[in-house]
Amino acid sequence: MKIHGHKMTEYIYNGLIRTYAGAAALRNVKEEHIDQYITDSFVLFNQLQNDPDCNVTPQVLNSLLLLHTNALRVDDLDSKVLILYEKHKIPHDIYTY
Repeated sequence: MKIHGHKMTEYIYNGLIRTYAGAAALRNVKEEHIDQYITDSFVLFNQLQNDPDCNVTPQVLNSLLLLHTNALRVDDLDSKVLILYEKHKIPHDIYTY
């Protein structure tokens, strides 16, 4: 994105994380790839948090949630994803549930 001069927005961050969520749902995806999808998604999320022009949105958090559920990493939901809703004071919505 930066190479082509595109400014990162909440929508782009969300789309990228959602792409990882879709990839994690594919059949026969390797666990090492899923680990990398999750790592990359948190790198993107941290960039979003540090970007003064972007805000953490319910859609971004729901995409992180979808990634973890598609990756069958429900054990990590409480400690890694759901706590972000509280941290950023974002209420759960219909897609969170």
